[in-house]
Amino acid sequence: MNTTDNLKRVMQTRVYTKSLFTGKLSKGIVDIILLICLILCIHSSSAFQEGLEQVRNGAGYDSVFAWGTLHCLTGLVFVCFMALHIWQRWNFYKALIRKKLYRKNKLATFVSVTFLFLLLSLVLFLTGFTESTLHFHLLFAHLFAITVIIHAVTRLKQFVLLFRGKIRNH
Repeated sequence: MNTTDNLKRVMQTRVYTKSLFTGKLSKGIVDIILLICLILCIHSSSAFQEGLEQVRNGAGYDSVFAWGTLHCLTGLVFVCFMALHIWQRWNFYKALIRKKLYRKNKLATFVSVTFLFLLLSLVLFLTGFTESTLHFHLLFAHLFAITVIIHAVTRLKQFVLLFRGKIRNH
C-alpha cells in the first residue's frame, strides 16, 4: 500500500468516526442517557433532605448517605455525556459565541452558563466538602435541572425528529 491509500483510509476512518458520534441517532442516544442520568441525580439528591433529618435525629453519616455514591457516579456519567452533547453541537456553540447570538438563544445560553456554574460547584466540592460548597452546588444543580427540563420540553420536537425513520426502518 502506498502513502495515498493509507491517507485515504485514515480520512475515511475519521469521517466514519465523526459521523458515528454526530449522527442523528447518536445525538438521540446521548440525549436519552442524559435524561436518565438527570432523573437519577435528581432522585438521589432528594434523598439528601431525608438523610439530613435522620442525622439530626442521631443516625450516623455512613448509614444515611449511601445514596451519595450513586449520586456521584451518575453525576460523573452525566458530565461526561454532557461534554459529548456539547461536542456534538459544537458548531452551534461556535456560532453562538462568534456571532454573539446570546440574546437570540437565551435558553441555550442560560443552560450553558448554569452548566459552567455546576462544573465550578463540582470543582469546589472536590476541594473540600463544606456546608457552603454544598449550598453552592445545590443552588446551581437545582437551577441547572430546571433550565434543562425547560430546554428539553422546548426541544422535544427536534428530539423526536432525531429518531424519525430510524425506528420504522429497524
